[in-house]
Amino acid sequence: MQSALLKYEPKTDQQKELISTTFDSANVTLPSYVIQVTYTLDNSSDSELQFNGIKSLVPNYGQQLSMGSGLIDEGVGSAIAAHAHKDEHAQALINSDDVSKLNQLTFNLDSIANTDTFETVADAPESLTIDFK
Repeated sequence: MQSALLKYEPKTDQQKELISTTFDSANVTLPSYVIQVTYTLDNSSDSELQFNGIKSLVPNYGQQLSMGSGLIDEGVGSAIAAHAHKDEHAQALINSDDVSKLNQLTFNLDSIANTDTFETVADAPESLTIDFK
């Protein structure tokens, strides 16, 4: 898993609106900061599986970020072929006031399902916490 903190400095109202719309958040501060996390999905089974995504991302200061409120996860619904791996990424909007407090992220993950039946084949793994500096 790799992570980075990106800084966006929109110059126009249109650019600010784009960030607000992309992250489905009315609380966009200037400048805007985005945590980008790249992760790998590994499927060691004999069947194609679906990852149901990151349920939430919680920084150490407690502000939960979820789909529809500051979190974008490209891995939601990803189908992973049998015995394959796939790289995905997620991004989360961080208020400029919170950037100096950021030092840890907890990922709350969702379940794994069969791509044909959508039946859950594995419950959500335990939360994963990483240091972010």
